[in-house]
Amino acid sequence: MDISALKNHQLALEPATTDIEELVACVVAVHQGNAEAKGLALTVSVPPMPLLWLDGNRLRQIMWNLLSNAIRYTDQGGIRLELEYRPRNLVLSVADTGVGIPEDIRVQLFRPFTRGKTRRPGSSGLGLAIVHELVTLFGGQIEIDSQEGRGSTFTLSLPVQEASTPEDCDGAGYGQGRILLLDDDDPIRESYSALLQENGYSVSSFATVNDAAAQVVRHRFDILLIDLQVGTASGYEVAEAAAASAPTGIRPSSA
Repeated sequence: MDISALKNHQLALEPATTDIEELVACVVAVHQGNAEAKGLALTVSVPPMPLLWLDGNRLRQIMWNLLSNAIRYTDQGGIRLELEYRPRNLVLSVADTGVGIPEDIRVQLFRPFTRGKTRRPGSSGLGLAIVHELVTLFGGQIEIDSQEGRGSTFTLSLPVQEASTPEDCDGAGYGQGRILLLDDDDPIRESYSALLQENGYSVSSFATVNDAAAQVVRHRFDILLIDLQVGTASGYEVAEAAAASAPTGIRPSSA
């Protein structure tokens, strides 16, 4: 994702007919292994709902960042993802039994690079800032209910509408495209790569910033999935290389 474009409100939603249940299944499949590796239960509640007209790719990024954040800051218990469609409104919540968020930190939480007292390796502090900006892009609202030492619940309300006709669900943001995946954690990289390939993506995975940056200038990728902290290097170098080599008007995208 182009962070500067998002921050400066230069991104626009691209709504399409979206199957929420399938979209959620794809996102959860990628995170399930990470939760299980920490001994956490990742549960999901998605009642039957109609096809919706919304930007499925941006919704995927919201869920991706919320789940990643919840898993990172939870050591015992579990995470629960719930979605519910109400007339012209999609309500999404992610609840965890993690470290919780001190009250004085909550007001700063959606600023880039803000983290709670318990810092975890590989955390850039950008995830929740991205969520906040994307929710704003949707014209929605986000609330936090958190108790330090007991966990947090993020609840989002997004204005949406039902799709008028049952179209193909490519707009949900999965099933096609070429992905560059950068992560120096071998099990995570291999798990993500396998699951993305199962869902129809072509994946090129790398463990170092130099290798990923070298490939991103030679080949076109539809999506960049980048760990922003790879050892002592920054994943931003790959995004910057992609932006520099992209044709005018084309921006790289990552979750």
